[in-house]
Amino acid sequence: MTAGRARGLDGAAVDTAPVRHAVSADGTPVAFERTGHGPAIVLVHGGFVDRRASVPVATELARQFTVVLVDRRGHGESGPYRDDHAIEREFEDVAAVVAALPRPVTLVGHSYGAWCALHGALLSARSGVPVARLVLYEPPPLWDVRDPVIDRIRSTLAAGATDEAVAILLRDVTGIPGPTVERLQGSPFWQLVSANARGFVPELEAGRRFAIDPEAVRTLSTPTLLLVGTESPPFLRPVTDRLASLLPDARVREIEGQGHGAMSSVPAHFAALVAEFARS
Repeated sequence: MTAGRARGLDGAAVDTAPVRHAVSADGTPVAFERTGHGPAIVLVHGGFVDRRASVPVATELARQFTVVLVDRRGHGESGPYRDDHAIEREFEDVAAVVAALPRPVTLVGHSYGAWCALHGALLSARSGVPVARLVLYEPPPLWDVRDPVIDRIRSTLAAGATDEAVAILLRDVTGIPGPTVERLQGSPFWQLVSANARGFVPELEAGRRFAIDPEAVRTLSTPTLLLVGTESPPFLRPVTDRLASLLPDARVREIEGQGHGAMSSVPAHFAALVAEFARS
């Protein structure tokens, strides 16, 4: 496989090395690609997208770092979810990617990917290959999705109505207002979410079964930066505050004027925050 150019939501591209695969604990291949030079920063994307969502920030960080863009299991070029999928398998996926890289590694997770990054860092520490820094951007309360919503998404996908399933997901799971969802139809973001529709139901069900283990989190001594947008939905902040109270070495920093999508809306600013922390 040859080197290429990964493209983000806005069509911007970044030169990358060939896509590689780390092998997770259960044998699932986890795709990742690298760009830039320097210490490694691993970007773990959020829910219902793939590594292309990380391209805007990767473009900025690649000027100083080797940036690793990961496809979470069930997304992009990684292996599919298994029938008995649990979110713990994705923690193992992140640890497998970290183990495949030279140290030091800064691990960055957004939204659902922040949970994967946090617990991937825990597994890495236990295996003797700890990450140097951890950045978590607004991990959500995954366990709030109700049965009727998941059932509607499942039946809509089974009927081949992917756009309708995307609309239900964005409106009834992520809380995006209906008029905004309508405006998003056909956009690059919509197309990216639609391309990962195979993961909607397994991801929702796995997240709903997940519950934080406070005692495990308290054991993670890795310096951690918790990022929150001042304009993000209010239900996201309590999770970050709880993690800040549990992690031994954590600090919270607000991204002024931004919501849950700062990695796309202000990638240069977001990258600067990550770079400053990684260099500290």
